[in-house]
Formats: sequence, structure tokens, C-alpha cells
Amino acid sequence: MNVNAVYLMMRDRYLRDPSWENLLALLGSLLYKFPVLFKAPLPPEEVEGLVKNCGFEVLEVSIKACHGLALTINPARIVRRKLIENLKKGDLPAPEPDLIDKDLARDEIFWKLTECAKREKTGLILIKEGLGPEVKTYALAHELSHHLLGHTLAECEMESWLSELHADVAAHWITGRPSPFLSEEENRLLAKLVGYKKRAVGGHA
Repeated sequence: MNVNAVYLMMRDRYLRDPSWENLLALLGSLLYKFPVLFKAPLPPEEVEGLVKNCGFEVLEVSIKACHGLALTINPARIVRRKLIENLKKGDLPAPEPDLIDKDLARDEIFWKLTECAKREKTGLILIKEGLGPEVKTYALAHELSHHLLGHTLAECEMESWLSELHADVAAHWITGRPSPFLSEEENRLLAKLVGYKKRAVGGHA
């Protein structure tokens, strides 16, 4: 069985129809692509090892808009160019860049992204500097999930709320940890969806 071909087939099916059934099928294909997931929930060091095994570069940077971000390298140049054009055309109506765009366009982050591009590291995970160990582990798993579920691909047209929910489901499965960014009730629901019997608690970060 070609496990990568099965994974890609499940991912394409999921992106066309992000139903609960297709999400579970895609997560199931990940078990065979990355056998370490049979041991889930994983301890922090194995979460970091999985990220490395997947080939994603992790950058700890001073992002302000969120605690983590999964992206491919190409949008960085587009964002930078767009912001410069907006500044040059100040007398013309232009959409206000969102907070994430502003983060990516800041020199301290943008030049790190271009360095990754030179090394042909296209799949990136940005993590906010200064996160505690538990929060960092969850944020890593959440952003890794966005990549593995195909949310960073150009063909993904999923609504953001649904992609965030599915990334939380996957991150909870990978780590067994409650999200530090959700309420206790929301974490209980995640635990129930994933099938963990251990009581999940948490709170808004």
C-alpha cells in the first residue's frame, strides 16, 4: 500500500468536502504516513520530532496577531509587495491589511522568511516568542495540523472557523492536551470528539 498516495487521496477528498467523515478518514491516513501517531497522545519532544520529520521549519518570532501561524513561503513576497504598493498609492482606495499581513511584512519576520526561501524551506510554522512549554506544544500541533490537513494549500477554500475547529481536533488528538485558547466547555467537546476519556480543561489565553 502506498501510504503517501492514500494520504493525498484522503486530503483531496477532504478539501473538496470537509465533512466530519472525511476529516476522520484523513486523520486515519496520517496514522500510516506517520506511525508515531499510533502512540498519540504524544509528549512534547515527540510533537517536535513529528514537526521535524514532516520537514517544516519552525520560527519563533514576535508575531502579534496570533500565537502561531502555518504558511507556505510564497505569500510572504506577495504580502510585502502588496503593503508597499498600498503605501505608494496612499491617495487611492486600498484594502487595509489585516494584522497577520502586517506581522509578515515586518522586516524582522520578512527577512527570516526570505532566508527560508533561499534554503527551499517552503512549509513554515511561526510560533510566538515567549510561550510557555505547554502552550508552545499545543500551538505547534495546531499549526502542524493546518499543514497536514491541507489548509495552507491554494485549493483550500474552507471557511476559517471550520479549518480552526478541525486543526483543534487534530491538535487535541496529537497532544491529548486541552487548548489554552478555548473555554473549559469547548475543550470538553474536543475531548469527546477525539474520544479521549481523560477530563479536558482549559481556559481562554
